[in-house]
Amino acid sequence: MTRAYQHKPLGTASSIRVLDLLPSLNQQAPIRCNIRHVELGSSDARYEALSYVWGARKGTVPITCDGQDLLVTPNCVAALIRLRRSFRKRTLWIDAICIDQGTDAAATAERNKQVAMMGELYRSAQGVIVWLGPGNEELTPRVFKYLKILSLFKYWSMIDAPRIIRRMGKLVKPYMVSMAWPDGPGVPSKPRRRGTGPAFTNMIETLGSEWFSRIWTMQETITYGKCTVMCGTSTMEWSKFTAGMRDAGASHHSNANAQLLYLRGRLADEILYPAEAEAEADYKSMHDVQLLKAMCKLQCSIPHDKIYGLFAILRPRGLHLPDPDYNRPLVEVLEETTRAYVQYKKKLDILRITLPPDEASGLPSWIPNWLSGQAVGQLTCSDITGTAIVCFGEFPSHISSCRGALISTTGSTPHTPGKLIVKGKRVGSIKIISAGMYVGAQLVKELSHFLDFIPVCREWCRMIASVESYPTGEDPVLAGLRAITNHHGFFPNGKLIDREHLLLWHNSLLENQRTPEDGGSDQRTGGIGSRSDHRHTAEENLKNAEITQIVQSYVNYKANYAFFRLDTGYFGSAFRTSYEDDDIYLLAGLDVPCVLRRRSDEFRFVALAHIQGVMRGGLWPESEDDLEELTLI
Repeated sequence: MTRAYQHKPLGTASSIRVLDLLPSLNQQAPIRCNIRHVELGSSDARYEALSYVWGARKGTVPITCDGQDLLVTPNCVAALIRLRRSFRKRTLWIDAICIDQGTDAAATAERNKQVAMMGELYRSAQGVIVWLGPGNEELTPRVFKYLKILSLFKYWSMIDAPRIIRRMGKLVKPYMVSMAWPDGPGVPSKPRRRGTGPAFTNMIETLGSEWFSRIWTMQETITYGKCTVMCGTSTMEWSKFTAGMRDAGASHHSNANAQLLYLRGRLADEILYPAEAEAEADYKSMHDVQLLKAMCKLQCSIPHDKIYGLFAILRPRGLHLPDPDYNRPLVEVLEETTRAYVQYKKKLDILRITLPPDEASGLPSWIPNWLSGQAVGQLTCSDITGTAIVCFGEFPSHISSCRGALISTTGSTPHTPGKLIVKGKRVGSIKIISAGMYVGAQLVKELSHFLDFIPVCREWCRMIASVESYPTGEDPVLAGLRAITNHHGFFPNGKLIDREHLLLWHNSLLENQRTPEDGGSDQRTGGIGSRSDHRHTAEENLKNAEITQIVQSYVNYKANYAFFRLDTGYFGSAFRTSYEDDDIYLLAGLDVPCVLRRRSDEFRFVALAHIQGVMRGGLWPESEDDLEELTLI
């Protein structure tokens, strides 16, 4: 009986193992290989790194390493069979084989060190091979051929060639694409029309490989060497694969893996070419936020890997993190990462990622709920993070309720575990609040799903109509309606809804619940909109009904939100987890107000908020001496 393979201890801190995959003319012959130790960065360390998904936590299929049996997963065996040459050995680095996966203390200590080196391992490789799995024998070759054509013409359109050459490319492209995949998606049209048809759906299924959703793979395509994608027998360069996918409209698709393609590429460029990244600091900041959100979607088998799986990305981006240690409590790892991000950015962007963890979880409220939370999703009313609507998007905004003030914290400042010291100004406490039942993920234009939300909207309108004045001096009705419909970015062309249309919606809701004894008109609304004693033509009625429905569809984005009035008179909205008596604060380092819940002399973060009239720094003091020191727990 063949003995089980035992990893020999590595000699130095920079030692790694590489795998010499032995050749075979028989494709189905058992896998044989040898393992040797080399120094990372030395002339002997010439290898290709494999990026793949294990598929299972433990291996079940034996391969022969140095004459002994080593168990690996079926997906690893499939990749090795595909990569094996007929006459020459091939030197590879494969994490599941080259890192001791044992459970004893020595293996864990080695794994800690090797994980810290993972970024350098992939960047130093002669090439990275992305293995997506066996694929579909009929479909995968068509998809790859189609993507190669798209990437070719994408490159052609970007080179500094004469105009006639570029015009010829546009003319030839449809024919080339149809030849590559006769019944495929065809030539991509405008972004808003992309992502339709069964062939496009089949292409997107290529992105269904588990590889795209695993957290470790985010750092594994960051290499100075050549990066190649393999799926079954199909092969193409990673850069061409991503360019083809993006040109086909994949980045506009609701598939989360497709949306991450752009982020993967930008992160790689910013790490490999940092000087160019610094010249586009705003974009880098946006990608930081996108990465933190992506951590909610990306999967891993060990909870610690939510952080360690991105270690080779987080450190080069400026986060001062200690070396990985799987023996440390998970809460400590999550907290030190969050604190490192706050200290690096000197902002509280970290509060924009998810709703806070449940209080029963034991996690501080200022740590994103990366383990079980969800980041901002599609533009539906299912914005369960409470951040997509009250914020100004992921790109840094020039609008700031704290006037761009930074959080005052340094790496040398002593801190208490579980607590974050911040400075802020109180806006007020929630005096009256109204929220409906949780609606879930529904498209906002499907009004039939929001019938139970209409009475909630009517209650909001009553709250607005009961107010005689507003702290900023603006019309209280319009201020309340702007607090409800503050999500500018979701309007056509990013424009606000017209004042008249808002008032028409407001009045129609109040009229539909008015009884005869309530008669008369609301003088403060200026009489805009239909009245019971008005006789509009059928055309006018139809137009007003259409306008009301349009406004309602945008208000539906707030179906999972609460609308409230503060004891200081301001109107606002925040996620439905906000309650009466919660406090609203402006915090240094956070561009939007937030809801805090008092716990004795400390606070738990609840949600971000929109407070009409304070979003542009109107209440922020001139001197930081006027700020209150707060402890977030």
